[in-house]
Amino acid sequence: MSSTIEFCKIIREILAKPLCLPKSGRYLDLAQVSDLNGINPEERENDWPDQNPIAEATHLIIETMIGCNLTLTKMGINELLKAYLRFINSENEKDCTELFSDYIYEIYLYGLKTDYPYTDLLWNYLSNCFHVVSQYLLEKGYTEGCRIFLQQIAAMGKAAAQKGLHTSTIQHFLHTLELRAKELNQSELAAAAKNHRFNLEIF
Repeated sequence: MSSTIEFCKIIREILAKPLCLPKSGRYLDLAQVSDLNGINPEERENDWPDQNPIAEATHLIIETMIGCNLTLTKMGINELLKAYLRFINSENEKDCTELFSDYIYEIYLYGLKTDYPYTDLLWNYLSNCFHVVSQYLLEKGYTEGCRIFLQQIAAMGKAAAQKGLHTSTIQHFLHTLELRAKELNQSELAAAAKNHRFNLEIF
């Protein structure tokens, strides 16, 4: 990759493709089956997966991690999260949030590898991004999306604590989010943020 601008252009081109949520295509993914009557492998053997720009972007980001280019890694994560905020709407907030948070978690897990040299720096960057994204979701009224996003963040926070990484930034923004949720009369979300913060404090 010759420059940050070139990398940014490539990942933006990838993320400009239409979002395809897991259950929206015809491809038979057994992990997504809710009705056993829908399992007809012989009838769907010619169905192919839809293109998945989120997976493509995640693969590209992990390649930058393999190459130990933290600048490009952070830029890729930033573009991925901006795409999430661009794609989410009131109709897809649950599925969209689950999709993006799973891929963010995949990137995060790679950052915990013992031979990855920037684990602390990556975790700091992710923590700051999570603060902004969760606030955005709350202010825009994506309550379900925010709840799912916080749940995934809390899981990352626990894994970070197990690795000896700090969770003070996460705890701080969970407290801030709790107070703001109360102001907006989102009592369930406020309680969830408080519970996640408490669990990190005693971990």
